[in-house]
Amino acid sequence: MDLQRLTQKSQEGLQSAQSIAARYGHQELDIEHLLSAFVSDREGIFPRTLSKMAIGSESLSEKLNQLLDKRPRIAGPGAEIGKIYVTSKLNKIFDFS
Repeated sequence: MDLQRLTQKSQEGLQSAQSIAARYGHQELDIEHLLSAFVSDREGIFPRTLSKMAIGSESLSEKLNQLLDKRPRIAGPGAEIGKIYVTSKLNKIFDFS
């Protein structure tokens, strides 16, 4: 994934998604993390788009949190804190070739 090819807002979304993954203790960064980051960005276009579609961002955010809570967490000896890998699913979203 070439971050230089992304918009500033997309780069910020990925950074926020990485923070969300770290907060949950996840070693993989996936679509749900990115979606959660975009939903929680009150200044971004995503919550406004959801509103126009009559989809509550709070409800979606809650469902995403439930999904993220179910994912495996990395903790204890041998865990590499802060080392997060992008899943192939998420990488395909940003595949520009």
